[in-house]
Amino acid sequence: MTNNLNKLTEINLRLLTKSENQTLFKNQFVTEKGFPIPNPDHLAEFMEEKELIIIESSKRMRCELTDFGNIVYQKGGWKKYLELKKEADEKLIQGIKEKENLELEKTKVDLDLAKKMLKEYPKTKWFARIGFFIAIGLGLLEIIKFLIQLMSND
Repeated sequence: MTNNLNKLTEINLRLLTKSENQTLFKNQFVTEKGFPIPNPDHLAEFMEEKELIIIESSKRMRCELTDFGNIVYQKGGWKKYLELKKEADEKLIQGIKEKENLELEKTKVDLDLAKKMLKEYPKTKWFARIGFFIAIGLGLLEIIKFLIQLMSND
């Protein structure tokens, strides 16, 4: 059904673009063979939903091509637009997947690094303690030297 709507949209988008003032009445929409569409309301609503046309608000019979509809036609038509949109969506999905993979790899590296840090922590703690005691010892040694020097000067 959607494929048929897409074909009819392509045909009638071309028809709208080439019509005077880029407007048509719903009953002027045609099939692939050029015959009037038996129930054009469904197609008109579909095209309005896709923002290709605006249906007049009072009687809801006259359809006017939107700027977006004109751009879609100028860029190759409705089918081309759908293809380009599908490619763009696929690229976006691929980009999201790549980003998620990078984030996952980064998380794994961060976890490994955290594990290594935790593994090295006890050694680092002992080195810090030993360094602290050496600093206290050297500080006391300097104080003693200073005191000895003061006593010898008197």
